[in-house]
Amino acid sequence: MAGRAAARRVAVALALALLAGCGGSTSDGTSARRRTGSTTTTTVAAAVTVARGDEAADRAAVSGPTTTGAPGSTVVRPAATVVPAPLVATSAAPSSGAGSTKPAPPDADADDSLDGFASSPRSAPAGADGTALLRAVRVGHHDGFDRVVFEFAGDVRPGYRVGWATGPTYADGSGEVVTVAGGATLEVVLQPASGVDMETGKPVYRGPDRVPAARSDGVLRELVRTGDFEAVLSWAVGTDRERPFRVHTLAGPPRVVVDVRAP
Repeated sequence: MAGRAAARRVAVALALALLAGCGGSTSDGTSARRRTGSTTTTTVAAAVTVARGDEAADRAAVSGPTTTGAPGSTVVRPAATVVPAPLVATSAAPSSGAGSTKPAPPDADADDSLDGFASSPRSAPAGADGTALLRAVRVGHHDGFDRVVFEFAGDVRPGYRVGWATGPTYADGSGEVVTVAGGATLEVVLQPASGVDMETGKPVYRGPDRVPAARSDGVLRELVRTGDFEAVLSWAVGTDRERPFRVHTLAGPPRVVVDVRAP
């Protein structure tokens, strides 16, 4: 009986000793259990704060969910993956034209300056032997002048005489008076030249005998063919009034260019 009582006392003392060791005080007066628990709580709180602070960035960079470990464990997040945007080939859209009506060809080699205008008659000899065959007639408006272009087939350029008419305009061959629109008429005589191939008898120039002005507010009013007889080709240029003009020639193809000064 005495032995059992002694054994119980030893067991109680051992239990008290163990209890004192687990909950005993440290040198700073704080229990080990409380300090450990506080440290654990602080660690978990810090982990949660970091996870919440990075949530928006992670959601923007990673499509998968974020996994958070238990308190005291290491939190592992997948590295953000940056996916480059696909390359897009771009090309400029083709520009469309302003309209379907095209102006007369610019005759790029022609003189577009405002030099050389005068009111006196102009003339020049033919550039080569043979009869120049008229192929096209063009009228156009430029800054400072209106232009008439006589274009010829082949390599032959005719001579010319250009001057203001001093009286009525007559048809070459018949002598009939030709009415020309405008207040003044600039007579253009091209020689040797024709709108018909004299060897074959076929027309080379297939345009109209009366060519309207390029614009209603220009100085030109009308262009009229007044004769094609014995290699003498005549045209009348109707204008609003007599103005200074100039004449020059171009090659490739052969052309005779008449410019009338505009205000």
